[in-house]
Amino acid sequence: MKKLSIKQKIHHIHKSKHKIRRIWKSRQKSAKILPKINHRIVVHAPEILSLINENDRRLLLAFLRQIKDAVRNELKVHVLFGKTKRLHPCGMLLVLANIEALLDLHPKSISCNYPADDIVEQLFQHIGLLALLGKHTPRKAITAENVRYWHYIKGISTDDVSKFKNLLHSINFNEEIQSGLFESLSEAVTNTIQHAYKNSEQKMWWLFAQKKGDFFEIAVCDLGIGIPQSLRKKPAFKEFVDKPLQHYRNRKDTYLLQVAVGSSRSSTKLPHRGNGLKDMLEFAKTHELGGFRIFSAKGGFSYNSSNSEESRKDYLTDINGTIVQWQISLDSRHEE
Repeated sequence: MKKLSIKQKIHHIHKSKHKIRRIWKSRQKSAKILPKINHRIVVHAPEILSLINENDRRLLLAFLRQIKDAVRNELKVHVLFGKTKRLHPCGMLLVLANIEALLDLHPKSISCNYPADDIVEQLFQHIGLLALLGKHTPRKAITAENVRYWHYIKGISTDDVSKFKNLLHSINFNEEIQSGLFESLSEAVTNTIQHAYKNSEQKMWWLFAQKKGDFFEIAVCDLGIGIPQSLRKKPAFKEFVDKPLQHYRNRKDTYLLQVAVGSSRSSTKLPHRGNGLKDMLEFAKTHELGGFRIFSAKGGFSYNSSNSEESRKDYLTDINGTIVQWQISLDSRHEE
């Protein structure tokens, strides 16, 4: 064997040290993100489940990413909800949709502890999330006003939307409002089935609805490709955005959401794209109170009925799906 020079020996020593340091850092990072207890991966849920604020959104999506990475690598996941205290419909629905979709493919792969917060536990129990995660014995009486009126529906076809009709009747909306809401919801689900998923994928959608004070709120979620990507695939739209002045705008999901709801329809001069989201926005505009909001991919669009203002927001993180929300006033003009 050829004898190494002192210079070569020093080189090999440094190389070995760098290799050991890389391995150590990699293991430390994995241990910090996904600590193992009794062969389970433990993941801590964030304090706030919401997509509105950038920081809350980032923490929520990182939480979901940890769960998905572990489950897809055939590991068991135990979720700790000890810090979770605030639930927004958009964030809560995205969590439920992702967990349910993962459990459909990997049964019994995710479990949880009971939440520390009483309201959070009541809600998780009420919508069936605790049972879904293995906690089948109810511990709480559902007494909180902001929990009792939450309703949860899921489906894989437009026929499943019929479950929503009974809910609308229970709120005592007049026929015009009931019809408008039902048509908007049916359109949202139809868009999901036709555009959000690949043909080979199960076309799942999830819905939350709740009566909160003087308002009725609805949120519909899918885990498909998102509205911006769906638009980019349309031949007529592709021809439009390939124009030099539109190329930069096309990179922004928020701009594409505004196009989808029809706010920039006159400027695009595109052929008919379907009226689903545009009709939903117009329905929101017929009310003096309430609003309409979309989260899709990295984009956000909202309409506030009280001041008739539209707004957009660019986010840094992709929700890998779409959530559409309405808020409808329950004042005397809208009830029978």
